[in-house]
Amino acid sequence: MIRLSTVLDVWKNVCGKKKVIGAFKQLVMFRHWLAHGRYWVQKSGLQDVDPYDAWERGRALFDALPRFGPLS
Repeated sequence: MIRLSTVLDVWKNVCGKKKVIGAFKQLVMFRHWLAHGRYWVQKSGLQDVDPYDAWERGRALFDALPRFGPLS
């Protein structure tokens, strides 16, 4: 099994968009903590995430990936 964080690290090394990919990784960490019952100390650095912010981070990630654009 390959973890999403590993895939994101590879993308970070390939496309060099460290800030965008780091922001998305924060979101993934926050989601993981929230989805699994908040049993451990939350380390993403986020206090709260609204749906629009989550959508913006996801969109920015896909915009940063090379040749990942809308289908024509």
